[in-house]
Amino acid sequence: MIEALIAILLMVTLGLGLAYTAGRALHSQRTMAAQGLAISEMRETLQDVDLASSGLCEPDSGNTLDYEIAGTTITFEVTCTQASVTMGGVDLSVWLPTAIESQSTDDSIALFGEDGQIVFTLQ
Repeated sequence: MIEALIAILLMVTLGLGLAYTAGRALHSQRTMAAQGLAISEMRETLQDVDLASSGLCEPDSGNTLDYEIAGTTITFEVTCTQASVTMGGVDLSVWLPTAIESQSTDDSIALFGEDGQIVFTLQ
């Protein structure tokens, strides 16, 4: 009788462990899918945006981008640096984005997991 109870207890413990592991795997897949969406959206936007007319890297522009990812609006902060470029013998001073980082909010934590931040470093 007591052996049967111990066997049932062991089976329940094993079942709970498997359920927990499956839950963590599903959570990781969801997080990776959300991060993949954010990365592809950001990549597409950076390829299409006209930095000169967008004002994204102007010193007083606020330097933020808002994106809707999976029904949630996420704000990204853009870090820009000034660079010197020579084109056709003409020296130009331009502002270029060097990093884009999501702000850590309850929505970004729920969407991306961990601390809710995704950091893109542009080289």
